[in-house]
Amino acid sequence: MKVKKYVGLVVLAGSAGVAWQGGIPLVGLSDADAQKVAEQFFSEPGILPGPAQVLRSSTIATWKAKGPAERTQAVREMALYARNMVSSPAFEALYNGWTKEHFQAVDHGLKTDAPPDITKYTSGAGMQELTNQIAATTTQALANMPPKMLKDSFDQEMAKWQARPRNKEKLLARGDRIAPLYATNPEEFKKQYLVLILKSMEMGGPDTAEGLQALQGGAAKSAAQALNNQQARTEQKNYNEHRLNVEVKRRLTEFVELARSVDFSAQTESRKNVQIFVNRAYEHKSDSWKMLYRLGRDPTLAMVAVAEQWLKEL
Repeated sequence: MKVKKYVGLVVLAGSAGVAWQGGIPLVGLSDADAQKVAEQFFSEPGILPGPAQVLRSSTIATWKAKGPAERTQAVREMALYARNMVSSPAFEALYNGWTKEHFQAVDHGLKTDAPPDITKYTSGAGMQELTNQIAATTTQALANMPPKMLKDSFDQEMAKWQARPRNKEKLLARGDRIAPLYATNPEEFKKQYLVLILKSMEMGGPDTAEGLQALQGGAAKSAAQALNNQQARTEQKNYNEHRLNVEVKRRLTEFVELARSVDFSAQTESRKNVQIFVNRAYEHKSDSWKMLYRLGRDPTLAMVAVAEQWLKEL
């Protein structure tokens, strides 16, 4: 691996490749540069910023001139430097902005794992609210029927009540009054029939078309509020899944597992001026695994030490 990839990996493995106040002079990164690297790393899961996006040409010569001990110390300092920035309130606020944009993740302070509150429907007011919702849903479904289908529904209801007239006298009388409206005033017929249907269901619905309209308006408002509440719960769930500590812990854990799996004693050989592993199975390892191998044992373990300590404190 070229020196560019050595340094690129160091910056990345230092938990997101970011700095805090003053940049990272060792690799020629300003705070603005580091923030761009961090944004790509965190806002595009699975995408690691490449060396070309991280390094300046002057950095390469500086890195080449360092010996193994200096590189190990530099890696340790950079990892700690990155940790300081990621742990800062300012970075968390910036990160939350990215997750809101990419994952619709927002902290509303909700407990998304709490069971639905059904106790509100046990009171008189709660039961009435539930009844109104059901009534409004029913009337909305009927109101969307074509006129002929609505008339067929009316005729079927009247026939049913006539077959079993007991306690249906008032419904039949009211149905007889509104039946002619189908021919003379279809819209008024619809309104009156919807009121009649609610009465037949014994749901305590309104007695007039005006009351029905108010009921439907209130139900529409409740539905909009329920939709907003559901969106807030979804945003809260996304926030819980992507919040900074969760993401940092996940990525640190993945890094430690990867780093601990690297065989730093693996042998390579030259084939057509290209270095390949003697153990061909290693050629199928991920790019990150190979990057750590070429970075070397001591620098990699220096990063592992920082990552493991950080994990203990999360």
